[in-house]
This record gives sequence, structure tokens and C-alpha cells, in this order.
Amino acid sequence: MRAILITVLIALVIAFGIAWGIHNYPGYVLVAVGKTTIEMTLWVAAFIFLLAAISGLLTIWLIARSLRLPFATRNWLTGFGSRNANALYNRGLIAFSEGHWEKSRKALERAAKRSDHNLVHYLVAARASYRLNDEKSVEKFLQLAYVSAPNAHATIEITQAEMQLAAKHYEQSLATILRLRKKLGKQHPFVLELLVKTYRGLKDYRHLEKLLVEVERSSGFTAEQYEALAIEVYQQRLQAVAKMPDAVSGLQEQWAKLNKKQKNTAELLLSYSALLGEVGAAEVAVNELQRYLRKYWDDEAVELYGRLKSADLQKQLLFAEGWLKERNNNPVLLLSLARICMRLELWGKAREYYETSLRFTRNNEAYLELAQLSAALGDEDKSKEYYRLSFNLEQQGLALPMPSKPLR
Repeated sequence: MRAILITVLIALVIAFGIAWGIHNYPGYVLVAVGKTTIEMTLWVAAFIFLLAAISGLLTIWLIARSLRLPFATRNWLTGFGSRNANALYNRGLIAFSEGHWEKSRKALERAAKRSDHNLVHYLVAARASYRLNDEKSVEKFLQLAYVSAPNAHATIEITQAEMQLAAKHYEQSLATILRLRKKLGKQHPFVLELLVKTYRGLKDYRHLEKLLVEVERSSGFTAEQYEALAIEVYQQRLQAVAKMPDAVSGLQEQWAKLNKKQKNTAELLLSYSALLGEVGAAEVAVNELQRYLRKYWDDEAVELYGRLKSADLQKQLLFAEGWLKERNNNPVLLLSLARICMRLELWGKAREYYETSLRFTRNNEAYLELAQLSAALGDEDKSKEYYRLSFNLEQQGLALPMPSKPLR
């Protein structure tokens, strides 16, 4: 409002000044062209001159504007095309995130044709094609990506390796990743991650073992991920050695190579001890489990301890009964004690441990083993009851010695 008032005041002052000039300085102008003369007041001539100047300037501006019209039109069309390409790109990404692969691919392909920076368009379109199981289109879009961005080969090959890995084409994935390792270096974290996944898919634990040092140092893996991979690799190594002719010494040799922390890892200890039991070295396994259970309590280790048959079963039983002082209500320990007693033919003591264990928790194997023991002892009613309590009659208990005749 204030600006309007000021403008009106200025206009009034200018109008007053013109009126004052016309009244005090009337003057006239005479224009002669050949025999024609034109006479007018000074102020009319000034007004005509001003009008002519404005008209001339306006004409020049219009001519200049018309000459620039093709460039302006082109710029407008370019801007429209860019806006349209961005809209298509966004539409393609939204469709991809929602799982509409065909719709996404079409939008991204159209957007790529209208954009000067279309690498990402082609890469996402390739991923959409992979989701459609269209390998020809995957190859086509990857080739277009190579052409559109010759300096982005690493990015394109990483995308290619990811899709090959997801499709379980492990041999192809391995070839792509090894090329990337040469270009980007061995410590590239994501390429290393892809290589680990590929070797896992190939079950190539020999090469995975060679990568453990790199994985431990890589920023792409957490300490927990490294530990999990190391455990998996060493478990596979132990299983491979257990299949060799001299399995016992081979297992002990591999175990000796592990550090203290790894030897105290429950998963590795259980694998090692179970394999020793399978190849006839239960005595070594029992000693190793005793060493571990002195420091760390683990129900799985205790359960395995009860399954193993050492050369000195009496010593094995006494060692396990020592744990009852602190864990007399542990059902796993009680079950293991029952099994050791069965091997020692301590039938009454075994039955007592079985029954005590089952008071704390249901266990199919324990019910079945106790049912078999009861039948062998001549207690058919108890045997039937224990079979009934077992909720998986197809399962069988551990193969254990049984009494040859009922106890009197």
C-alpha cells in the first residue's frame, strides 16, 4: 500500500511539472519537408519524438527476439526432455522397488534414451531383466552400460558378478570377480565379500582358508563374521581329514594348528570330538571334552560326552558325576550319566539317572532307551508306559547294551 501511494505521488509531481512547463514555455516547432510544412507546439513534438523512440526500441527488441526463437525453442524442448527423462527414471525406480520388473525395465530404457547420464538406468534395467530371468536382456543392458560409460567397467562388472552369484552361476561369477580383483586390488571390501560368497557356493574351502587373513583385515567384515567363516572353514577341513586313511593322526595334526581361542570354540570342539569318536579315537575325544568342560559348561558337549565310549568307562563316569555337585538337576548331564552306566551294565543306576532326567524335561531318546531297558528288565508295564510317553515312535534311542535277562 505504501509503495502504491509513493508511486501515485511521483506520477502527480511529474504531471504537475509537465503542466507547468506547457503553461510557462508554450513554444512551437516548424517542420518543413519540400513544400510541406508542419507546425506544432513544442510539447506535442516532444511527445511524438518520445513515442517514436519507444516504438523503435520495441521494434528492435521484437526483431532480436524473433531471431533467438529457434534457440529458445530448443532450450525449452531440451528442458522438457530432461524433465520427462527424470520422471521416467523415478517411475522406473519406484516400479523396481515394488517388484514390477517389466514396468521398471521399460521406463528405465525409455529414460536412458533421453538422458546424457544413463549408466545407472542401464544397470537397474539389467537387474530388472535378471528378475525376469531374461538373460539376453541382461547382457544387452550391460553392453549398453559399457558403451555409455567406458570408464565404469568396475561398477558394471560388480553388478554382473552380483547377478551371476544370485543365479548360482558360481563359475561365471568367479571369473568376473577374479578380473575385478586384478583391477581393484585384493583388499576391495565388497569384491572380497563377493569372492567369499562364490567360494562358499562352490564349497571350495581350500581357497576360503587362503582368504581368511584378508577377511580378518578387511573393513567389509565384522569380527563376528570373520569368526563364523573361520569356524566353517576349519570344520570343513576337519571333516575332509576324517575321510583320509590315517584319520586320527590327521585330525590331531589339524587340531594342533588351531590357536587357543579356536580350540575353545564350542562348534569346533564338538566337530573335532564327534569326528574322533567316528574314527575310533573316543579316548582322545573324551579327554578333549574333559579339558573344555573344566572351564566352560556346554550342554551339547556334555551330551556328546555321554555318547562316547572311552577305554576307561569307570573314570569317564566318575569325572561326569563330579559335575553333579553343581548341576544335579541338569537333564542333559543326567542322561549322559545314564548312558555311561548302561555301558558299565549298572542297570539300576542307569534307570535312576534316566528317570531323574525325564522329571526335568521330555526327551524322545531318553524315553525310548528307558523303555528298552525296562523291557529287558522284565517290567513290561513300565516299558509300554515309556513308549507311550515318547511322542515320536519312529525315532530310535542310542544303541546301548541291555540286560540279557530280567533282574530278580
